[in-house]
Amino acid sequence: MILIIDMCYEKDSLSKEEFVRPIIDIVKESHGYEVIHFTEHTEEHLEKATHIIMSGSALMDHTTLSHIEMFGWLKTINKPTLAICAGIQTLTKFFGGDTFPQLNLGMAHVMVKKTDPLFGDEKEFDAFELHTIGITCPSDFDVLAKADDRIQVIKHKDRPLYGFLFHPEARNPDILKRFLEL
Repeated sequence: MILIIDMCYEKDSLSKEEFVRPIIDIVKESHGYEVIHFTEHTEEHLEKATHIIMSGSALMDHTTLSHIEMFGWLKTINKPTLAICAGIQTLTKFFGGDTFPQLNLGMAHVMVKKTDPLFGDEKEFDAFELHTIGITCPSDFDVLAKADDRIQVIKHKDRPLYGFLFHPEARNPDILKRFLEL
């Protein structure tokens, strides 16, 4: 079962349709799934999941950054986990990286810096960005891809924890499909 964590400011907000629904549409093609709001996850949810996807949220929604303590499970989880936009910002803060103001809206040309199964054979691709916060790379992670000087993808050095600043669900569904094959 794929656990999709809704990272939007409140459960069942209108933002869920924009940031969670596209993930559901990709996942449901080949996998069972469950959606929970970030304030409602339990150990049981995490145990049942084979994969975890943390959704993005609206452009000015930084709610999860005020609730880092709710993501303590990231410290020990060893299941494939993909954190998108608000997810990577939360992941970065949890692991001691920094976030900073950085407005990017629209298409970005992403260059792969380190090969990974999620990219397939791609060395570069275009992706959709929608964020007001950039990240630094926490020390436990490697940078896998960048657009200009902006970090776009990070991966934990020892575990299958990924963070994407861009929104793969918007223009790069194959990346999500490859993640589901891990």
